[in-house]
Amino acid sequence: MRVKVHARLQPPRNGDVDQAFHPSPLSNSFLASVLGPDKRNPDVYRTIAISGDLVNKFLSGFNATLIVLGESGSGKSHTLGLERRTLEDGFLYSIFSDLFGTMRGRTGRFEVSMTELYSETFRDLLRSQTVQTSDVVDVEEDAVRGPWMRNLTRVPVDSRDQCRDLCLEGLERRRDEEREFGSVRNFTTLIVMIHMSQLGLSSTFTVFCLAGAERLVASSDALRLREGPHLSNAILKFERLVTDLAESMSTTPRQVVQYDGSKLTQLLVDALGGNSVTHVLCTFKPESSPAADTVMRIAQHIAQIENFPIENTEDAKSLMAQYRSAVQYYKTERASREPVAVYGDDRGDTQRPIGTSQFAAKDHSLQLERDIVKLRERNMRLEVNVSKLKQQHDATMQEKAKVSSELVGSEEEKLKLAQTLIDMQLDRNQSDKETIEQRHQLETEILQLKDEIEVLREDVKRAAQRAENAEMQHQEIDVNHQELRDEHIALNANYVNLRQELQDEQKKNEELGMEVINLVNTKAALMDQNHQYKSEADKLKVLCFFSPTLL
Repeated sequence: MRVKVHARLQPPRNGDVDQAFHPSPLSNSFLASVLGPDKRNPDVYRTIAISGDLVNKFLSGFNATLIVLGESGSGKSHTLGLERRTLEDGFLYSIFSDLFGTMRGRTGRFEVSMTELYSETFRDLLRSQTVQTSDVVDVEEDAVRGPWMRNLTRVPVDSRDQCRDLCLEGLERRRDEEREFGSVRNFTTLIVMIHMSQLGLSSTFTVFCLAGAERLVASSDALRLREGPHLSNAILKFERLVTDLAESMSTTPRQVVQYDGSKLTQLLVDALGGNSVTHVLCTFKPESSPAADTVMRIAQHIAQIENFPIENTEDAKSLMAQYRSAVQYYKTERASREPVAVYGDDRGDTQRPIGTSQFAAKDHSLQLERDIVKLRERNMRLEVNVSKLKQQHDATMQEKAKVSSELVGSEEEKLKLAQTLIDMQLDRNQSDKETIEQRHQLETEILQLKDEIEVLREDVKRAAQRAENAEMQHQEIDVNHQELRDEHIALNANYVNLRQELQDEQKKNEELGMEVINLVNTKAALMDQNHQYKSEADKLKVLCFFSPTLL
């Protein structure tokens, strides 16, 4: 089953239809529907949830997912009803109304959770502010549940109005401040989950309202330099994941696609290419923009992705647990063979691997989970054997009644028959005793393995904390290196300026030296001239002395 993609267009502002965005003719080949500017929120809900069979599939035990993609201001929040004034007209409230209307008179349990992802950090929107807890909401993955959110609040609900009040409470707690790069909500992904369990079935309806797609127009490297490594990571990795999945659909055999680029993509394991009935709604502003073309390109890739939804029965979940356990084992094996990251100490002269113990702990944890699955399978086989023994005992008892009615033999034959029945009863009692002992032993082993898993999880957390501290040290070293580089550049500039001033002073000194030489030469010439004048004066005095008549 391929992922279905829908497009919703906002009406043009001020009637300017010349600049309005229109999907290209090519889009008709992969869009399941195009909802024009005249369509309202109820029309969108009927097209996707009712005609698209999302609600019925969800109530039948299938996972269901709605992903809303578009640039900021294109109508994502308006469509879902994420504003107080449009809540009861939006997609979420319509889901709650249909669920509790359809389930009236039927047994079932619903739970709702709401969280937002900002800069690779989750925030539980339904956690009471009065509860003091240090538990952090984060994504984890195990063989039984697959990707799941640890410490996320799940509130039981039994009415549409209770769901509405929870949504209002969660929306009031959303981030709404302005930051250096704009409103926080433009970078936030909102995730709403509805969990259902009834009559041996369990399913989840997940709604993803992604961050603004305008971030995808700029270069990813430029975004990381300007905003940091985490702010737009979710939407960037979402685009990368969609592209990789679309490419993998055309390869034989299909290439393995990694979902661990961000916390958002980890949650999309079932929604894109996995166990879910998924619809994607792309919203567009009235005017054309580069972001609209990018969204349309991503939508074309999404339409190529094929999902494999199954009914989530107990048998299906057991098979999925075995499959996930095998996948996680091979992923861990592959990760353990890859080169590990290295970092230097404060002196910069040593290197050591990061994450080796973490990989080993995860590997051991996965192996323990595999052992738990095997033990559960053994327990199931034992229960089947017990059931067969009970059937054999019932058949024997029926045979006994039949034989008793037909038997007219001697007392010895009756005693033999009674002895046989007693022996069978003893055998059955012994078998029941052994079964109970084995079951108790298996339960004890399962509890011990669970304790070991918890210990290993704590080890993994500590290893992750050490890796995070090392990364922070590395970042501090990078910052110091950058500061030293800037200081070196400033010193070079000062050196060039001082050298130029020195050259100017040397040139002035040379000019002054030439002037001094000229003055010395002038002085010498004047002294020679004065000496000549004195000589001539002496001659005149001598002449005047000897020739007074000359006077």
